[in-house]
Amino acid sequence: DWCVQRGYLDTDPLKALVAFDTTALTVRRALNEEEVARLLDNCAPTRRMLLETALMSGLRAGELRSLTTDHLDVERGGLILDARWTKNRSEGFQRLPRSLVARLHAYAQSGEPERLSTPGHISAGTPN
Repeated sequence: DWCVQRGYLDTDPLKALVAFDTTALTVRRALNEEEVARLLDNCAPTRRMLLETALMSGLRAGELRSLTTDHLDVERGGLILDARWTKNRSEGFQRLPRSLVARLHAYAQSGEPERLSTPGHISAGTPN
């Protein structure tokens, strides 16, 4: 309409189009407690803490990939969120259960994250 009103087009080429069908093809929902337990019980041990962190924090995949051991704040009990990779582009803090923070801290101190990130090791993005 804007182009026709200003004389850029003689007619609206979209006039004959019908509205898009925006009906959801699948209904999304949160996992229930039983499904979460089954997921965690059946995932690879190397993935369990990642999945627990994702479930407890609500962080997106890209945000989880951006985390380093420096983002773990044991004193405050959670994760420091960097404005460079958060959706709202603001710094933040995400509290986590103390038990998860303790396990993440122990894992970070074990040297395993550095070992997994060395060249020649299977990428964390590769399915196990």
